[in-house]
Amino acid sequence: MCPKAGTSNISDGGSMLGLTEINSSRVAVLEVSGKLAEEDCNSVLPELEAALDKPEPLRFYIELHNFSGIDIAAIQKE
Repeated sequence: MCPKAGTSNISDGGSMLGLTEINSSRVAVLEVSGKLAEEDCNSVLPELEAALDKPEPLRFYIELHNFSGIDIAAIQKE
């Protein structure tokens, strides 16, 4: 379990993407609010990528609070 791992709380834009935990059942708990920016996604990606590299399935539980979208830069990768 990884409590509050990779939590990003960007106050100036009012957005937040938080990886609350990856529990023993391999459920990644994410909290999302506002409009997500690239910095929000980059804050949790390393831990999610590490969890996805393991052979066991990873399930997601996502809580949306006043979610208003994703900035295009947040999902673009070269």
